[in-house]
Amino acid sequence: MKNEYLAPEVISLGDKVIELLSNNGMVLDDLSREIGLSNERLVPFFMGSEEVTQDFAEKLAKVFSPPADFWLELDKKYHESLKNVATQ
Repeated sequence: MKNEYLAPEVISLGDKVIELLSNNGMVLDDLSREIGLSNERLVPFFMGSEEVTQDFAEKLAKVFSPPADFWLELDKKYHESLKNVATQ
């Protein structure tokens, strides 16, 4: 039975990417090469300090199975949850 009183899970883009990297036997350097961005350029997306763009979402979709819309929605929900916490 599902506990309907639990808060909905919100996961950051970085956490999801780390999970997928691990599941695929990859490391950040592999992802960096695949999408053509340096590790330093990836960090702001993973830390949530930069919102995911359509271009970045499409690059992630080429490496991992979730489509670009998944990445955009994941990031949107994460940022919305941060705003909600900040206003409480």
